[in-house]
Amino acid sequence: MRFVWAVAAFVLAALMIATGIAQRTVFQGPKSETTAITGTADTSYTLIDGAVLNRHTGSQTLRAAAEGTIFAAYGRTDDLKAWLADAEYTAVTLDGAHHVTSTVVEPTDAAQAQHRNPAGSDLWLDQFTQDDILIQHLQLPATMSVLVATDGTQPAPARVSVTWPLQTATPWAGPLIVGGGIGGIVLLLLVSALTGTNPLDLISSGQPESQSVGTTGAPPDDPQAQFISVVLGDTEETWTSIFRSRRAHRSAPAVSRRASWDAASSAIS
Repeated sequence: MRFVWAVAAFVLAALMIATGIAQRTVFQGPKSETTAITGTADTSYTLIDGAVLNRHTGSQTLRAAAEGTIFAAYGRTDDLKAWLADAEYTAVTLDGAHHVTSTVVEPTDAAQAQHRNPAGSDLWLDQFTQDDILIQHLQLPATMSVLVATDGTQPAPARVSVTWPLQTATPWAGPLIVGGGIGGIVLLLLVSALTGTNPLDLISSGQPESQSVGTTGAPPDDPQAQFISVVLGDTEETWTSIFRSRRAHRSAPAVSRRASWDAASSAIS
């Protein structure tokens, strides 16, 4: 029965850890959504309504690309429409199905249509200019809109898009991974109970054991050791005789057969 529980704990722990990792990777999904705005090059001005900017919650990132200087400004929607009343412009709004649409708005008097540079108007709450590509992060409410143009005489940038960050939180990823770790601990305890071993011994069983290398003396019947012992013994007797004959006032060299045996063992080892 314990074996069955051990297998079940292993499978459950593996599934929980795999699911938690998958939520952080495979199942997480995109982190942002981008909507491309079409038809903006048909006129000299593009007015992006606040409803489009707030199509998704969070901040908005405006991107516009064209050759030359790109102009962008934001302000109250009514003020921007009043400034564009005598000009032809492209209005970007949402339809009934919550889809982004672009519509060309004609001036009230087509014969007196104006093409003027939008830079520097007092109606803008803020304005931005950049060459070739403009990227601007915004946080605008639905009552404000964005005007995109070049110099007022040339067509507006043809490549315009708005990007929003998406909430891709994975609240169950952490608990699943932690739960899988707890299941691994339970599995370790069950295996320990089945085998009757200490759980710490199971953890450390995969670690290599250090091996100590020791030195051993040569065996007594080694011919080389016996030869060296004889030579050292003869040297001891010779020097002892010399010291005695010369009555040297120093002790004879402490070379014994035991020392010679140890030296021979070390040399051979």
